[in-house]
Formats: sequence, structure tokens, C-alpha cells
Amino acid sequence: MMSLSCKNHIGRTALGVRKPAPPAAHIVAGCGDRSGSMQSMRGAPPLQFHEQMLMLADTGKKLDVPTIFTLVTFDDRTEVPFEQINLTETPTADLPSQSEFVDHMQPRGMTSLYQSGLMTLRMLESHVEDYRRSLPSVVQKLDPNIMTSYVLLTDGEDNTSERGCKEAHVAKLKELRASGTMAIFLGANIDAGATGMSMGFEHQTSIQVTPTFNGAECALRSVSNTLQRASTGDDSQQVNILPESDGSEPPPLPWGWTPPPITRSNCLRN
Repeated sequence: MMSLSCKNHIGRTALGVRKPAPPAAHIVAGCGDRSGSMQSMRGAPPLQFHEQMLMLADTGKKLDVPTIFTLVTFDDRTEVPFEQINLTETPTADLPSQSEFVDHMQPRGMTSLYQSGLMTLRMLESHVEDYRRSLPSVVQKLDPNIMTSYVLLTDGEDNTSERGCKEAHVAKLKELRASGTMAIFLGANIDAGATGMSMGFEHQTSIQVTPTFNGAECALRSVSNTLQRASTGDDSQQVNILPESDGSEPPPLPWGWTPPPITRSNCLRN
């Protein structure tokens, strides 16, 4: 339930400017490509999506901002390994582990980009309605500000979505952005600006990703920082890209081709 206390929501900057009020809740949906060509990133995406979840949980708990997290993964099929996890109510030890993220994002298959993105947007919209309905009626009448964020990562063009999915994605994203949704597109091995805009993203939030471990790591961590700021009430939607590391450290986990068995996911086959 949303806290009505404002003790954690008051403050000013060093210059005396009043800080923006945090949202009543922050609902985040990530959609990550795991097609075969993602092998070049050597496992950075699942590590960073896991880190993103932990960062959002930490911020949500510190500011008393209910934060809901969903991850969709895709190749030529779409899976939802983690859906509507309440990060502020779930103890950190009970959140999905790093290895679970790695298992669900092993590279395989082709690229159902448009269809998976569209599914994620519809889920995000549904999750907002679910959260609103969970609030007491008196709070619902106040029309609380619920922040929504959508992150889409891919390293190639769509090659398996059904006809019409791209146009439907553009229309749905336009609708959600008009209501305040922050939408960030990360693209590798493509023109991220052009592809993102063709899918309904803004050019300033369409991020070019270097298709390496370090490139994916710094891009996704930059996005995580942006999502954290959104949880504090900052709605600038500015993604400040961090510098890539020198590459001297190897990836912390081995990365292979063999996909694991599907255990905790909802699988939608095309």
C-alpha cells in the first residue's frame, strides 16, 4: 500500500531549490533481446538488468516509493521470467538472483523485436491499472502520480514479428508517452536513433550501444541511473552515458550458448 507519509519526500538542493516530489509509485518494464547475436555482449545484459532491479529496490525502499519491476526477454519467442515484483516489499534476499537473470537471457534464436516490445507495453499499461485498483478508494480519487518506465534493448532488426506489430507498437508507445511514460531504446549493430524513432521513441532517448561487454554494461548502467532519478521525482528523461571501462576485467560470469530449461516463465510461441 502507498505510504501517505512525506518525511522522506521533502528536501532542497545545495542551492536551496526545492527537490521534486517522488512519484506515488514507479512501475518499470524492461524488454531484453537474447537472440543469438547477443553473444557479442558476453553476458552483460542480464547482469545489468539484475543490477537495475537492485538499484531500483534500494531507491524505492529509501524513499518509500512502491516500485514494481517486470522483465520480458525475447528471441523468436517471448518470455516473462519476472513479472510485477514489488521491489519495496520484497526482502533483498528474496529477489531473483543474478544467475536466474543469466539463465533467462542466454543467447539463442532470432529477433521478435516489435511483437515483444508491444507485449511489454501492454503489460506495463495493465500493471498501472492493477496498482491503481490496489489503492484505497480515497487515494484513487486523488489521482496519484504513478511514474512508468519502459526500456527496450536489442542488437538487430526484427525478423520474426507478425505483420502490423511495428505499427501497433508505435501507436501504443505514443499513447503511453503522452501520459508520461519514460521510454528508452538501446540498440547495437543498428542505427539506434533511426530505429528507435521508427518505433516511437524520442531521438534523445534512443541510445547507441557498442556490442561488447563493456559497451552494454555502461549503456545499461546509465539507464539504471536514469530510472533511479525517476524514482526521486526527476522527470528529465536525460540519459547520461557513462564512459566505458578499459576492458581489462573479464565478465564476472561464464557465457554460453546452451539455453536452460524454462522453469519460471510464461512462454508465448509465435
